[in-house]
Amino acid sequence: MIRLPDLVSENQAAQTAVIGFIFDDRQVEKTIQDQQLWEYDPEAETWFRINPIPEFH
Repeated sequence: MIRLPDLVSENQAAQTAVIGFIFDDRQVEKTIQDQQLWEYDPEAETWFRINPIPEFH
């Protein structure tokens, strides 16, 4: 199911992404939920992520 991001304010949006990945050296599959916060820059006319990317471990 795909959901659109939730607007937090006029120029900020939040969404949750579920990311699946595999460590080749261990042959282990993992899944993480990534809570993302985005901010719109009107000068650049694009969205930028403003919180850190989660660690994959």
